[in-house]
Amino acid sequence: MTTYLTRAELGRLFPGNPKAVIAFDQQQRQIADVSVSLASNADATTALQDATVLTLSPNATFTNERVLQLDDTLYAKDDGQFLTLGVRNPVVLNGGYRCTFNLLADTSLDLPASGQVLVDAGPYADDAGAAADGVAVGQIYRKTDGTVAWRLA
Repeated sequence: MTTYLTRAELGRLFPGNPKAVIAFDQQQRQIADVSVSLASNADATTALQDATVLTLSPNATFTNERVLQLDDTLYAKDDGQFLTLGVRNPVVLNGGYRCTFNLLADTSLDLPASGQVLVDAGPYADDAGAAADGVAVGQIYRKTDGTVAWRLA
């Protein structure tokens, strides 16, 4: 139960000061409005079954749940206390450089199980060096700075 001071009571507390009476009356009304608003917001959040939640399996108690579903590129490991999400076969880049593949269609890239791509072509300073060692036009070779180049001429 909320008790408010009437204007007459405020007038006795602030004799001869009508501005104070009006100010305290307005403040009481603002506090009452905020209290009602807070109470309605608190009521809305006390119904846990209506909250939007992410679950690991369906549950009839929740009315607004989302069930976590992983595609084949992700995995979950549950040790009973923590659920860990991970990526299968993540791409690891050494050196902090970006790697961009510009693919215009489905593409397969077959790489060796170990070692490096182009281990036997280079390093060469430029196309002339690659040509002198027998790299054909259109073939790939490594440059001395570690970049990959195609022999153009």
